[in-house]
Parts: sequence; structure tokens; C-alpha cells
Amino acid sequence: MKSIYIFTFFLLLQVQYLFAQTAFVSTYDWQVQSMLDEIYGIQLPKSTRTLNIYSEEKGKKRLTVRKYNSKQQLISVHFQKGDQAILPASRFYWHENGKLLACQLYKKGEKTDSVYYAYTPEGKIKCAARMNRKGEFVYKIEHTYNASGCKIATVNFQKDGQSINSKRVYEYLDSCKLYHAVLYDRKDKIKNEWFYVCDPVGEKMTKKTKKICTNFNLVNDTLYSETIETSGKGENYRTISKYRKSDTALVEWNSFDKNNALKFQTFYNGKVEQPLERRYFKNGKLHTRTLFTYLNNQIVAYKVEHKQKEILSREYRFNAEGDLIGIQVKNKGKINRVFRMEYLPE
Repeated sequence: MKSIYIFTFFLLLQVQYLFAQTAFVSTYDWQVQSMLDEIYGIQLPKSTRTLNIYSEEKGKKRLTVRKYNSKQQLISVHFQKGDQAILPASRFYWHENGKLLACQLYKKGEKTDSVYYAYTPEGKIKCAARMNRKGEFVYKIEHTYNASGCKIATVNFQKDGQSINSKRVYEYLDSCKLYHAVLYDRKDKIKNEWFYVCDPVGEKMTKKTKKICTNFNLVNDTLYSETIETSGKGENYRTISKYRKSDTALVEWNSFDKNNALKFQTFYNGKVEQPLERRYFKNGKLHTRTLFTYLNNQIVAYKVEHKQKEILSREYRFNAEGDLIGIQVKNKGKINRVFRMEYLPE
């Protein structure tokens, strides 16, 4: 069965309007979506208009109903606890150009907050605002761009929607290459400052200043990228990425703390969305590691180990067409939660 891929917030490079599809739903639906996102691209059959997600945990049954339009954009989320009535959790409104315009939130079936989006003529997000049922701003964020489409400012407003809470300003070199960023507080005083060059000429470094320097080095068939973030206090934080020379595919990522001790390490099979193993180090020693298993380019299982003992695992089941139909979660070897998916054409 031909499928399309719906990518969401789990990938760091997701655009903001896709994030909005899942960020403003009920707590339970957020947990369900988070579970689904971990397979790095949910496959929805092209004819799907309704996705029912059944789950059971410690004998408690729940149902999440996700409705899609003909473009497979999420238009509503409802949930049901046990034998209780099905209640709305969120509703989404889309422009014909594919941009998310608004989201209505619900609590116990009653309308609560509303989220609104506005865009530039080029399709970049210009404003995002969330208002409660009293018409008060929960947040309001505005973005400004230059003629080249580079973001030059982001303003976060206070609850009145007029007074500035914080502001971030960006400066670029040629081709939108970020050079300098400053974060101001509500009193227009510098809170933090970043330079994205190795040697900012003529710039004064303070305790609020950070310098981010990236260098590349080719060794045999491996391309190394080293980024050093230096604080105004002289502390250095390093990240090192390794890529294949042949296709520049990512194969390894390492992050070090201010004492140059390895903190995080991830191995990839050439795709950012498909890690093979993640490691977390504490006090210089391996603390936990996560192992991923794939079949036909699709994740089918992963497990988390602590001191070489399994503490968490998940198994994914697919039908013959490649559609996800079930997830089984285990804590310390015991089944903790079970999910079952049902795809309907209406």
C-alpha cells in the first residue's frame, strides 16, 4: 500500500507549523503522539481519514481518535477514557496553501485556549499567539525577516500582547550565514550574546558572551566537524560529528562537558532520523545506552540498558503493507503499555 510520511517534533529540524499539529493536544494524546513519533515518520495509508489509537495500561483502556482531511492534515483529536463519552481535545484549521491557521483546545469537552498563526507572503511564520478563554495572551511571538528571508528578530510579548518580554536579534554574513545573536530582556538589557565565528574581530567578550566556532577536517574517508562553544568565563563545550566522505552522511556525534569529558554519543547508519545506538555518560562512565533495531529501513524495536540490564524496551508491529499496527512497551522486562492502531477511510 502506498504511504506518505508524516514527520513531527521528534526530529530537531521540523518546521514550526508541523510542531503545532501535536503540541496543543491533551496530555494523554501528547504521550501517544510522542510514542508514535519515535518511529521517525509515521506511515499513514493514503486513504486514511481516521486513525484510532487504542491503548491499555495497568488495566485502564483509552482511545484517541485523530481525524485528517483529504490532504492528510490533522483536523481534530478526540479521546475517551474507559467507557466515558468521547470528548474533543483539539481542532485544527488550515489554509488552502497548506499552512496551519489556528488550533482550538478543549478541556473536559469545553473550549479553553486558542492558538493562531500568521505568515509572510513567502510562507514564513510571522506571528504565533495563544489566548485563553478570557481573551488574555498566554504567549505572543513575532518574527521579522530581511529581504533575503533571514530572520533578523524574534520578539516575545507579555500577557498584554503589547509589552516586550524578551527580544532576540540576529546579524548575518553573506548568504544568511549567522554571525551574531543577542538576547535582550524586557528592560532592553543584554541577557546573552553569541558570536558564530572563531575570532570575532574587535568584539568585547563578557560573562554574558558565548563564542561558537566550527572547523572541518578530512581524515582518510571521514569528514570531522568540531564545534567549540566558549563562554565568557572561558569554559569550553565541544561537539564532534563524523560524516562519510562519499555522501557526507552522518555516522557519529559526540558531546563533551566543560571538563572535556564525553557526555553524549550517538552512532548512525547514515541517516539522522535512524540512530543505531545512543550513549549517555555520567562522571566519565557509561550510564545508559539505547539500542535501535531496523528492518527494511523501518524501526521495529529499541531497548534502553543501564549497567548492562534492560530497563525499558519497545516493539513495533507492522502489517504486510508496512503500516504501524501496534506498539508494546516493557519496563524491566514486564509489559507496561500496549497500543493498537486502526486506519479508517472516513
